[in-house]
Amino acid sequence: MILHICKKKIIDDLADKQGYYNSARNIYNDYKYYSAQKGINDKYKHTVMNCRAAQNGKKSEDTIAVLSLLKELKDISFGGNTVAESDADYNANILGRRLGRENPEADCDALVQKYIPKYYK
Repeated sequence: MILHICKKKIIDDLADKQGYYNSARNIYNDYKYYSAQKGINDKYKHTVMNCRAAQNGKKSEDTIAVLSLLKELKDISFGGNTVAESDADYNANILGRRLGRENPEADCDALVQKYIPKYYK
């Protein structure tokens, strides 16, 4: 019985790690895509990426929450953003995760544009 419980725990832990890995990979692919797009509003990028991640469930939402926070800390620490700019990015991240969590089947592009324009004006 103990062997069965240990085996199940190992399998569950591996599946859990695989879930986080897949989430991080998908988030990175979104990041590359949106970073390559010219003229897209930075706050839109933050919001839509967080929305798309949150639509993929708790693991993905947790992963992007950590990655988003680390990015903002890096941006502040190395002069990429002011504190006010990072605060605005952080709020856009929170909005995106809420939209994705509450609307798991919706189109994040359309959802986000109700709050933030896709392109700079």
